[in-house]
Amino acid sequence: MRAALLGRPKQFKRRMVTVRMAEGEEPVEVEVRQPTIRERSEIGRQCVQVIEQGGRTATAVDGFKLRLRSVLVCCYVPGTDERIFEDADLENLAGYPSGCYVDELAETALELQNLSDAEDAGKNSKATPDAS
Repeated sequence: MRAALLGRPKQFKRRMVTVRMAEGEEPVEVEVRQPTIRERSEIGRQCVQVIEQGGRTATAVDGFKLRLRSVLVCCYVPGTDERIFEDADLENLAGYPSGCYVDELAETALELQNLSDAEDAGKNSKATPDAS
């Protein structure tokens, strides 16, 4: 069984998204790819925030960071292995108006991670009892 599972080809989902920039400009095609499990884990790790309140500490997923990190990791120049965005682009992407192409790319990237919305990210993990 192990050989059958590990020997399977790795097939990642991909979606083409047509980004319409300003009126009169040519649309741009972006390939949004499903991340590896490792990439998805790294996205999640970078989006966790620690909340301290009343002497208690909890963690939560920052949906804003999740959306932007997903765009960075999942968006490629079509037909290549070249990512479109890099870490230095985070602030620039964050400054675009809501509802623009950044949101469209983020929604597609989240769907490919099995997250229908950034707010769902925190709902996908369950508390585990303390082992002590």
